Amino acid sequence: MQLAESLARAGKVIAYTSNIGHDALLAGVEAEADGPAAWAGVTLAGRTKYFHRLAYAQWLLPEIASGEAIEFILGARNKA
Repeated sequence: MQLAESLARAGKVIAYTSNIGHDALLAGVEAEADGPAAWAGVTLAGRTKYFHRLAYAQWLLPEIASGEAIEFILGARNKA
């Protein structure tokens, strides 16, 4: 079974930190993080704002190393 087919049948996805949470949210399926996922706490109602912010920037290695990129992404989660 393909991922899209599985998500179409799912009522909710629970994952630890996997990108499957992103896939679920994009498909309109509620996602619950059982760990420190960047998408933890993002609701279906807030997913558009979250993904807009997530896609907003491309990061340079020094920005990633300093933690600025992760803080930006986690800020998106907290504001979604």
